[in-house]
Amino acid sequence: MFPRTAELHISAPRVIRAVILALAVFASFSQHARAQEDTAHVEIGMFVASVFDLDFYNGTYKTIFWVWFIHDDPDYDPLEAIEITNARQYEVMESYGYTRADGRFYVAAKLRATINQPWDIADFPFDTQRLDIVLESVGKDSNELTFDVDRANSVNGPELHLDGWNLRPVQATTTVFQYNTTFGEESGNLLSFPRVQFYISMERDNPKLFFEAYIGYMIAFLMCAVIWLTRTMNMPDYRIGMILAATFVTIGNKNTLESNYPPSPRLGLADQIEAATFILIVCSMVIAVGAERLAISGRPQLAEKINRFGMPLILVIYLAQITHFVMLAHS
Repeated sequence: MFPRTAELHISAPRVIRAVILALAVFASFSQHARAQEDTAHVEIGMFVASVFDLDFYNGTYKTIFWVWFIHDDPDYDPLEAIEITNARQYEVMESYGYTRADGRFYVAAKLRATINQPWDIADFPFDTQRLDIVLESVGKDSNELTFDVDRANSVNGPELHLDGWNLRPVQATTTVFQYNTTFGEESGNLLSFPRVQFYISMERDNPKLFFEAYIGYMIAFLMCAVIWLTRTMNMPDYRIGMILAATFVTIGNKNTLESNYPPSPRLGLADQIEAATFILIVCSMVIAVGAERLAISGRPQLAEKINRFGMPLILVIYLAQITHFVMLAHS
């Protein structure tokens, strides 16, 4: 009898602590549930009608798209409470709205926007790009509003086409973006707002663009190859002239690319081909001048061997490098 009484006295505080803990957990879940109920849910979708004016040098593109919002707050105006955060400028071309049969509110708008786009052309012309359109709530923060994406109806228009590009379907992700400022709010807390990021991935589909972009480097290669076919004696002006011509053609090709496409922050295909071509020109000059000097000094056989075997070697190495660079860019 005594052991049982002692056991009851010992376990009573444990029971009380367990009850208090259970009540605390229940209160926490209840508070979380009430917060979920107070958070507004806005369904959002996008129809991309057109994409045009891809400006690689200024880092922009233009687009026209429809966006729609479905919500249940009669005081909420999505066209006033939403902004395109990565747009240089945008305008609402037309809009309309109505109350659906289920009592929710539907608002749709057609927008034209100029979007800031960080182009990555390191692998040009085998590059892939991603066109982003980022929508953010500016009227309510992440505690007051969340976005739900209408993925089934967010699509590209059937007439959306870009010459030289293959376009992928519209994709979307939802995030909460936290700013590193309080914007002067009285609470002193860093503010965070919900975002929806719609994007279209696209890849180039224009094989002839490689030859159009790098034709100057190809001509420089052929000019260096012609040196291999000339004699090592009595043709110094011709051989050096071909090397100088190859140099000017390479510089011209480089300037043409840079005038149409901005430099890439990382070493790209154009940089690799340019460097390899200049190295080819320097090596060709060394072989041509060296063979000429050997022939003049009375060693014509050695000069002929250097020309016969040295030039093909550097030409083959150059072609192997270009092939390797292209395969890396294309992968």
